[in-house]
Amino acid sequence: LRVANLNQNKIQNTQPLAKLSRLVSLDISANNLQSLVGLDELSQLYWLNASNNQLADAEILQDLKKLKSLYVRNNQLQSLAFVSHLIALENLDAENNNRSSFPKLPTGIKTFRI
Repeated sequence: LRVANLNQNKIQNTQPLAKLSRLVSLDISANNLQSLVGLDELSQLYWLNASNNQLADAEILQDLKKLKSLYVRNNQLQSLAFVSHLIALENLDAENNNRSSFPKLPTGIKTFRI
């Protein structure tokens, strides 16, 4: 499996997705997620939409070195500091979160909404 669209399914646990090691694109928006545990195992992931959940922390994503597009709008993220570690990141949408400071953005960023 390379692409998965799991939006609007009331998902509460992403741990089972860790076994999908070839996944490159994942939409888990509009679920009931409070954590992204397991997604750090998806080293091939380059597109992720985790918008419209209840995420307070997304630090677990900082090791996804191939991630180019990240959508985490409408969550409860306190910090976006982890995005500075996403060396391939080009597109970021993190509007409407609870962050208190502007994050350091990767040098290759092309579009962002914060």
